[in-house]
Amino acid sequence: MTQLDRVALERVIAVINGKGGVLKTFLTANLSGFFAANGYRVLVVDLDQQGSLARDYGVRDDDDYDHGKALAAALMVQAALTNARKSVRENIDLIPGGRHLSGVSGYLMTKTPEQAILSLAQALEPFAGEYDVVLLDGPPGDQAIQNAALGAARWAIIPTKSDATSLDGLEQVNDRFEQVLPYNASIDLLGVVLTDVDSSAKAIKRKAIRQIHDMFGSDEPLFKSVIRHASAVVQTARDVGKLVLELERDANDGPQWWEIRRGEASSDTYIPSSVTGLAGDIHSLASEIVERLAAGESEEDGS
Repeated sequence: MTQLDRVALERVIAVINGKGGVLKTFLTANLSGFFAANGYRVLVVDLDQQGSLARDYGVRDDDDYDHGKALAAALMVQAALTNARKSVRENIDLIPGGRHLSGVSGYLMTKTPEQAILSLAQALEPFAGEYDVVLLDGPPGDQAIQNAALGAARWAIIPTKSDATSLDGLEQVNDRFEQVLPYNASIDLLGVVLTDVDSSAKAIKRKAIRQIHDMFGSDEPLFKSVIRHASAVVQTARDVGKLVLELERDANDGPQWWEIRRGEASSDTYIPSSVTGLAGDIHSLASEIVERLAAGESEEDGS
């Protein structure tokens, strides 16, 4: 068995679901923003060949953006990742994803299960301990890279919408756990978070909660915080390359909607009024994550 310093990886969190479109990347970026604003030093690793995290941070067009080249080399030939980090905000470093990751999954499938599952863990181990939190944005539908994310992580967060296919993706992650456990016995579920929740769809929300309860045998894995439906904010944030907390600051500092409507002021970017509610949801979730991390680490220290 490959020897790893799991202490260095104890704050690595995989944000993962077997299905796309559940706000996984959006949550990863915006949780990093709230952690960083509270003084946490954060590393974010984009494991998706779409490289969408770069859009959320507004750095996709930067000259030094490598579209996942360094990360792909680390996963396939154990090249060092130490110098691949890109500062995208104060207290936030990004290891970019992108098109160069397209061949990684096929390559990992030619290796032994241990080599494939621990490929990312080996790449992160030398410097993960420099950070208070490491967030891994796992790609949907890519078994090999999802397994590598779980092989490196101490914790997993599963965002899911309330529809059946998103919940099926949650079950797929459970299957991934079974495959990874022989090589990473420390991996555990930090929680499941309901996303894109319409406040008027109460019956649908109750049904989803029941399904999650049946899947895990209790409501304990489910975060109390939910992420509301706010597609206009999500799209605006990505279009301008800003995090929700930054958009909220812009909205507070900028002209009021009625000033714009009267022609008394102008705004280059319209910021939907729902930005404050969505920012509150993410802040609440970030606080719950910190509480669960502290509880889990306290339990480990006491055992």
